[in-house]
Amino acid sequence: MGSCQGHAEVSSESTRPLYTVRGEVYGRVMDTKLTTSFLWSARLIGVAILSFLLALGPLSIAYAEEDSGEPVAEEDSGEPVAEDDSGEPVAEEDSGEPVAEEDSGEPVAEEDSGEPVAEEPAAEEPAPQPEPEAPAGGYVLDGEVISPDNHGYVPPPEAFEGLGGWAEVDPVTGEIFTVVVGNVTSMKDWEHQKSAMARSSNGRVMRFQTRATPDGNVAGYGAGSGARFDASSGNFNISGGSGDTTTSQTLVPSRTSRDANGEGRTYNIGSGLIDIETSTTKRSGDTSATLRTYRSDYQDPTLDATVDLPDVGERGSRLFYELEVRTSESSERPSALDQISLDVDSILMEEGFATTDITVDEETGEESSTEVVDSSNVFVSAVREATGAVVDFLSRLLGFGDPRS
Repeated sequence: MGSCQGHAEVSSESTRPLYTVRGEVYGRVMDTKLTTSFLWSARLIGVAILSFLLALGPLSIAYAEEDSGEPVAEEDSGEPVAEDDSGEPVAEEDSGEPVAEEDSGEPVAEEDSGEPVAEEPAAEEPAPQPEPEAPAGGYVLDGEVISPDNHGYVPPPEAFEGLGGWAEVDPVTGEIFTVVVGNVTSMKDWEHQKSAMARSSNGRVMRFQTRATPDGNVAGYGAGSGARFDASSGNFNISGGSGDTTTSQTLVPSRTSRDANGEGRTYNIGSGLIDIETSTTKRSGDTSATLRTYRSDYQDPTLDATVDLPDVGERGSRLFYELEVRTSESSERPSALDQISLDVDSILMEEGFATTDITVDEETGEESSTEVVDSSNVFVSAVREATGAVVDFLSRLLGFGDPRS
């Protein structure tokens, strides 16, 4: 058999064969210097990796340790740490800042700590402005000061409702020259009127007289109506007469165009008339009868009447009545109207103006006597005629017309 022969040869080259078989090189050994440098480099890299791992070790203890069931002391980094929900309540550190909670739409039961909760004070409402003081002779209306003019006159609150009748009058005598439509709604308007009056060359002044009707119409008592302004009351005194009849009444401006209850606004400016007095004297021959009536206002359902017979009796005779005013179509004529004539006959008989009336019963033939007023007497006839005229006038005044017509 042939034999395998091998041998090792040492070479001075940088690399040499580790061994050879049949002349083939199967391995090489690196140069000694190159091999040593490589080992040192590997060692340094290993040391650096180990140092890095050792540096990370303390920081990862709190996170990498296995849960032993014991509490783990964590290093306080000054920042809140989010922990897993273990099912137990966790005390959260109060950072002093409000935390926005998610609104789930369900009511949340708040824990009652037993301590009083300080509520935020309610916002204070602004203090009300003090009411201005009313000047002498004036007043305050809706926060506005209404002051009198140079003559001491101040219009009533109704004068500031807007449209109304204003009378131009003489401030001394109260005589009315005309009535104009005014539109006063504020103190500014009144001040404008006062300025205009002060500049007037004729010295006349404006005085509120009537409220407007619901449709805005304005009426009033002007020149020739017998009305005069009364500076002491601010009202208008109205007087007039015709023939043997005189009337007097007072117009209160604030009560004009009101309903039966003294409220609202109507078409009757006469609702402002009060203290309505009427007087009439009826004559017949040498005698007379005088009627005087009084009604508190046109809403008053009754009227007071006085009948004076100056020639009947030593000092004359006076009769008093209270009669109902006709208020509707169904109102009945008061019986007191007929009673007046009967009462006058009784007075005449008491004064001796009587006679005996004898009558005979047709069936029995018996006679009976009755004392009656002596109608044949001229004086009696005159008194009865004057009284009849008074009754007729009173019937018309009450709204029932002439009973003898």
